[in-house]
Amino acid sequence: MALCLAVVLRFLGVPFTGWYAALIGYFTILTLAVHLWLEGAGGRDPKLLVRRFMTVLVIKMFVSVVVVASILALLPGPSAVPLAVAFAALYLAYLAFSTIRLMRLQARS
Repeated sequence: MALCLAVVLRFLGVPFTGWYAALIGYFTILTLAVHLWLEGAGGRDPKLLVRRFMTVLVIKMFVSVVVVASILALLPGPSAVPLAVAFAALYLAYLAFSTIRLMRLQARS
């Protein structure tokens, strides 16, 4: 994801700053933590896994809204907009990854 983000930012003429690296780190750590917790519930009960996944999605969405609102409030306008758009794109990319991975895990069990 970092490479894709860096290529797109370079194409758009936006410098890859530490803020973008922080976004990659935020989503990577959050996704790893979520998957460790969800896969810990593994093959026991599919209903429990789905309930946990939906709970995590809601919590992740609310935390992400707070984070992106903080970005927009703390950074100056011209640099905040590309960062907020990158945040939204990374959110969707990691969401797609999580959903596909958990669907495959469910199909195996």
